[in-house]
Amino acid sequence: MDALGKLGINLPYLIAHIINFLLLMWLLRRFLYGPIMNMLEQRREKIRESLSAAETARAEAAEQSANNEAIIAEARKQARAIVAKSEEDARRRADEIMARANAEAEERRQRVVSDLDEERQAMQSQVRDEVARLSLAIARKTIGASLVNESAHRQIVDEVMAEVGQ
Repeated sequence: MDALGKLGINLPYLIAHIINFLLLMWLLRRFLYGPIMNMLEQRREKIRESLSAAETARAEAAEQSANNEAIIAEARKQARAIVAKSEEDARRRADEIMARANAEAEERRQRVVSDLDEERQAMQSQVRDEVARLSLAIARKTIGASLVNESAHRQIVDEVMAEVGQ
């Protein structure tokens, strides 16, 4: 003991300090280190779960993005189809309108031609009657009223007009 005393070490204090240290270590391990380690393990587990959830969410987001792209592509395809159908309908409608307009124009032209034919025939008839009347008037004046047979002259004038008309 003297050797320890010469070194300045008091053995009973050393033993008390060693016992206190061991007791403190046991208390810390029992009441502090265990719960802290459990808390750290729980936190580690929560972080793993969060990372797993984040990875799952990222995968779902990527899948949803792909689905959205597919939906957008389909919508564009449908929009192009609608535009093409609208253009075709417009072309078809324009063709129908043009055909109707052409038919109406042709119908009007036919009516005008028919009206002109009727008017020409009416005028020819009037001219024929006027020529016959004038010829009879001329014949009466030149031959005399008593010698002219009006119905015979009218027949002659009609024959002459028929020959001239042909």
